[in-house]
Amino acid sequence: MRFKLNKLVDHRIPVVVGCLLSSHLYGQEISKVETMVNQWLGIERQINALESEWQQQQPLLTQRMRLLELEKEQLLTMLSEKKGDSSQVEKQRLALAEEQTRLEQEQGILEQQIGLLTNQLNGLDETLPPPVKQAWQQDIGELDSAAESSIQLQGNLARLSKLAEFDQRISVVQMPIANNENDQILVKQLYLGASSAWFVSLDGSFSGTGRVTQSGWQWQFDDNIDSNAISQAIAIFEKQSEADFVSLPFSISSLKEQ
Repeated sequence: MRFKLNKLVDHRIPVVVGCLLSSHLYGQEISKVETMVNQWLGIERQINALESEWQQQQPLLTQRMRLLELEKEQLLTMLSEKKGDSSQVEKQRLALAEEQTRLEQEQGILEQQIGLLTNQLNGLDETLPPPVKQAWQQDIGELDSAAESSIQLQGNLARLSKLAEFDQRISVVQMPIANNENDQILVKQLYLGASSAWFVSLDGSFSGTGRVTQSGWQWQFDDNIDSNAISQAIAIFEKQSEADFVSLPFSISSLKEQ
């Protein structure tokens, strides 16, 4: 299959990549990649539902806690002014204490749910494309572990938004990667969404592919890949070359359970 990268088309629209392997194996790989993407989207839906619930309940909880504090102060004033009828005052005090305990428990449950979702997102860290992973780590670094739950929730939503945006477009990134000898080589990376990529060194002497696997994101150097084709695709995307048909390999291998 071949496709044309048209310079008049919005660079955010994914470009179809030529597949050099059988459609049967390609379908298996795509199905597994879609499963991972659906997992990301499922977590995003959970967080959106939790954010909605939190936004609805937080103002009410805060208001009720303040009212309880005011009532508590009034009761203390009544105790100081009136020594009689202590039994009624004690009943009211106990009722307020029980209500306050219940509200604190509800808030604790919400905070626990946010913590669980945060851990789920952290578990996806190694499967992310390097540019998205760096962005996520920056978001995590800006969040104090003692931050309020609402702030932590906003941070998680920001991370999911960056992942969704990256997955819906073609991206070109320049950064170093390590080869088999652990030498750092500066390359340009052409990403197709958040699951596949190609790279070529600036002098065209190295090229290869990148993809997400169950064990994490992996780069693979491959001398059999035409580095000129990757460079041409990047040049077309950056509007430094005329639009043309470009064929790129799509590496497929079985995902193994770790």
